[in-house]
Amino acid sequence: MIKKILPFFLILALEGVSYANCVRESEATSKSTCVVMQRDDARGVWFSLAKADMLRRSKLEIPELHIQIDKMKQMYDIESERTLLYESASKIQKDNIENIRKTLNESLQREEELKRKSNLWYKSPILWFCTGIVATTVTYLAIIFGAN
Repeated sequence: MIKKILPFFLILALEGVSYANCVRESEATSKSTCVVMQRDDARGVWFSLAKADMLRRSKLEIPELHIQIDKMKQMYDIESERTLLYESASKIQKDNIENIRKTLNESLQREEELKRKSNLWYKSPILWFCTGIVATTVTYLAIIFGAN
């Protein structure tokens, strides 16, 4: 957009410099491009039709440029808001990732603790199976020898 606007302002600046070099009517030659003239007690400037057309076109383009500038400002505001939203979403995602990591670490620690507790000697199924056999045998022997 700036590439479109910059040449326009450059032309206006250069044309403004050339119009500032106007000569009086008495000093004008056939090659003069800008002549200060007086008509019915009103002073004015004469310049070539090509330059007049260029000024007319540039004057017509000015409102369009203002509209484009306003649109660019709106787009900038929208992009700024979008950037803020992306930054806040990114922060929320980082916080969520950190919470997930903490939860995962806690669950892994709990799992290790449960494994450690399940591997205690007095929780072994083989121990209790053997204990059951011994208790059954002792009870059976007590019944057999107690009956005699």
